[in-house]
Amino acid sequence: MRKLYIDNIRWITVVLVVLYHVIYMFNGIETFGVIGPFSDVQYQDAFQYIVYPWFILLLFVISGMSARYELEHRSEKEFIKKGQENYWFHPPLGF
Repeated sequence: MRKLYIDNIRWITVVLVVLYHVIYMFNGIETFGVIGPFSDVQYQDAFQYIVYPWFILLLFVISGMSARYELEHRSEKEFIKKGQENYWFHPPLGF
């Protein structure tokens, strides 16, 4: 059974990651590959500094929670087989 709160945390975190990368393109520190600041004061940089330390950690925690809940309904062998079925064809196709 799917846990809707896990799905909601996952999609909100993905939206924050996308928003982070959009803001990163216009951050106040000019590095290779960014457009650079559009004004003297960059208030959106505060969002970057607040969000950056925890969103990857949160995605790992959500992944672990999902795997644990999945293992409650499947054996380890079924879990590994299902994971191999899900990811076997995607890399060659570019998904």
